[in-house]
Amino acid sequence: MSEINIYLLTYIKFLEHVVMYLFIALTGKSITKKLDEPVKKEYQKLQVDKLPIIENTQKYD
Repeated sequence: MSEINIYLLTYIKFLEHVVMYLFIALTGKSITKKLDEPVKKEYQKLQVDKLPIIENTQKYD
């Protein structure tokens, strides 16, 4: 019975490698990529202007 378990675990590992290879081949992205890496997109190069100065005005009658 244990030989069947070892065979099945080996087969599952093989299928895991096949799925990872197919995912990389189809999408061009790795599954094991770190999630903490910032995404490099063009809009991240933009800079935000400073907030405008708002002054309290006096009300005249």
